[in-house]
Amino acid sequence: MIRYIPHNEINKDKWNSCVCQSLYPTVFADFYFLTFAVPSWGALVEDDYEKVMPLPERSKFFVDYVFTPYGFVRLGIFSKEKLTETVVMDFINAIPQRFKQIDLFLNPEIPSGILEGISVEMVSHKLDLSTGYDIISRSFSENTRRNIRKAEAFDLVLTNDIEIYEIVELFKNINAHYLILELIDIGVNFSLSVDYSGDVISDI
Repeated sequence: MIRYIPHNEINKDKWNSCVCQSLYPTVFADFYFLTFAVPSWGALVEDDYEKVMPLPERSKFFVDYVFTPYGFVRLGIFSKEKLTETVVMDFINAIPQRFKQIDLFLNPEIPSGILEGISVEMVSHKLDLSTGYDIISRSFSENTRRNIRKAEAFDLVLTNDIEIYEIVELFKNINAHYLILELIDIGVNFSLSVDYSGDVISDI
């Protein structure tokens, strides 16, 4: 059974386990990342977190709507199993009726054609990281190589010792002017953006 759960009632461990083990895991669906980036969000959860679908939400002029936060590459349905048309439509139909607009960038798990008529196909650029840095760097432009050399002069260190909230705060500080200028058009009843491109991806 699919049910809607406010984020403060979600089991954090089960949520992150489902996202991490899904076919297309992404930091954007991490419980803590979502909570820091979008304090008001809920989700659709199937049974004991077999499948999940985050729903960032806002209200404008007393109208509740689901939106894609600025800078988020994709959200959508996260599952360890390949999604079927039935599963996708069950989740779409389970979105609470109080949301008058749905504007989400969905992940590549959504099979092409299922949401035809209520979605817009978008183009997304992804970098295949499976070949390793040495091979990838051969295709860098001279300008990119120059910027990397400049960065190396600051003795930058690659580390995993960083908290989610620090990444979110850095993102907010760098993109503050875009966040302030973000406009939401609430005149459309239902609009989904589906990304069908790429296999091996890296969001962050």
